[in-house]
Amino acid sequence: MEDDGLSLPEELLSCGSGMGNEYRCRKKNLLAVAAAAERDGIALGGWKVQFRTSDGECELCWESFYPEEMKENETWPDFVGRSWEEARQKWQQLFENEKLIEGGRRIFRLIQATEEGDVLPRDALWFILYFRSSTQEKQDHSHNIPSEISV
Repeated sequence: MEDDGLSLPEELLSCGSGMGNEYRCRKKNLLAVAAAAERDGIALGGWKVQFRTSDGECELCWESFYPEEMKENETWPDFVGRSWEEARQKWQQLFENEKLIEGGRRIFRLIQATEEGDVLPRDALWFILYFRSSTQEKQDHSHNIPSEISV
């Protein structure tokens, strides 16, 4: 899968699914995907979270994250590391948030149905990830265009 010069490693592609221009992965694969992208020098542009089952999707638009932009004196490798570290911290907060699951149980029938089918709501969590490459960063700074893309 390539887009604007961003080539994702096979290890990363095998853990997720592409729908349109979005890269999605399950909660259980999230840390492996992060490690593979970080190892290949791919920064995180941001993420969203959703509950997803065979019956449908419930995007939690209030649960998203976009790392702070690259700092003036920050190197690309430093930015890559920081973007993923900030994401891991946010994921930990999200995973510890029992109110998220409780709210989902009350609001979304989709989540209620997963529990009836012996699928825990946490197992139905998927993350939509947006990646950034150093090539995109250089192009975007030369044109003052936001560099976030989705793959």
